[in-house]
Amino acid sequence: DTSWYVHETESEYHITTAEELAGLAKLVNDKTASVSFEGKTIYLDKDLDLSGSQWTPIGDGSNQGRFFAGTFNGQHHKIMNLYHHSTGDELIRNGLFGVVSDGGTLKNLLVIDADIASNDGSLLAGILADWVNGGTVENCYTSGKIENNVGDKMVGGLIGQCTGSTQVK
Repeated sequence: DTSWYVHETESEYHITTAEELAGLAKLVNDKTASVSFEGKTIYLDKDLDLSGSQWTPIGDGSNQGRFFAGTFNGQHHKIMNLYHHSTGDELIRNGLFGVVSDGGTLKNLLVIDADIASNDGSLLAGILADWVNGGTVENCYTSGKIENNVGDKMVGGLIGQCTGSTQVK
């Protein structure tokens, strides 16, 4: 559901359903017209339960494109039951956020009871984010299971890999 993103000129957006959160992933991951949300803030206005479906991470690209660069403020809400299992040789992003870059910020968010199996060709995996490059993660918490059964991989309960000037507070 991307109906909440009706005015591209707005600086703040509010998400209240799992479908709207999936809409954020759709907007950021669009291969022809990706929206990075740089300079914009997205507020999570209530707890969300992602049970019953395979999650598509927000930002499925790299630090060159299809990444999240805005501020996601969870307002101390929970995202529960994130499920993502991947297999194969291709690069897959696995966390709630795949790639956060260029000053992107994740704050005041809890991801509870995640279930991630990263058995694919990617080099990293995290529950909150696979990769944060030059961003900030502040006041966030995760719980659940994250596993890798295929070779060397950077795996983190919070973040798989931090690069650039990333700060975790």
